[in-house]
Amino acid sequence: HVRWLFVISLFVQIALVWAAVESGLVADLVGRVGNQHSRPVASWLVAVAIAGFVIANLPFQAHDLGPTADRAAGETLDEVFEQLDDFDPGGPIRYDVGNLRPFEAWSSAVQMRLRELGIEFRVDDEGVIRQLGDRRRVDGSEVTTIRQIERGAALVLPADACVISEGSPVDPLTEARVDALIAAAVDDLISGAVRVDAAGLGDDLPARFAAATAGDRATARVLVADGVVAFMAADGRLVESTPAVDAVVAEAALIDRRVVGTLVLVADPPVDCR
Repeated sequence: HVRWLFVISLFVQIALVWAAVESGLVADLVGRVGNQHSRPVASWLVAVAIAGFVIANLPFQAHDLGPTADRAAGETLDEVFEQLDDFDPGGPIRYDVGNLRPFEAWSSAVQMRLRELGIEFRVDDEGVIRQLGDRRRVDGSEVTTIRQIERGAALVLPADACVISEGSPVDPLTEARVDALIAAAVDDLISGAVRVDAAGLGDDLPARFAAATAGDRATARVLVADGVVAFMAADGRLVESTPAVDAVVAEAALIDRRVVGTLVLVADPPVDCR
């Protein structure tokens, strides 16, 4: 879903240069050396200007907005692509787009990789169909559904999940260390040893923290893994802490890199699981 703005700008620039030539502005700039000479000179100037505009538009600008802001996504996708090379569903698949975040960095890249591998994928969302074309519409012959799981949810997959590919921007040892930090903080949170002041906060945070401190492990894990506990500490709302929670706060940047950059692709029903 990338808009190639440089192509649009190139047409605009060509139109401006051509208009300048037609108006006689370029000929005035190079001097009146005779009608038989001014037009060839102007033509050469147009060619040089077009070439210059093309070259100027070639460099890639990775803005700190949208998918390109997530630099770790490239490392994750390298792993995901390598594992997808061995994936053979034996037929077309449905790609679930129902849980995609705005500006997420994964789905378009994964879909392009599936296409390169000759794996036919289809979708059932009308908005996405308008972008990809009607030939990508599901027709019921799909052998499985591929769903992408990311962030904190990717760290707590069901035991029977059919994983076909996964990736992370950190090495396995760092993954294990981060996961251990999160697990220890979750244990303290559900034990009631941690108290936070969530009063007045949105996103159902008061209710979520109440559920976590009452023993809801799944909720507690999301609060820790997604950086909510670290945010509460930075905001001065961590009333009573533990060494494990303090460790999570201290390593918030590393945990964020591990969690935000993690992607898992699962197939349901199971097909060619890893």
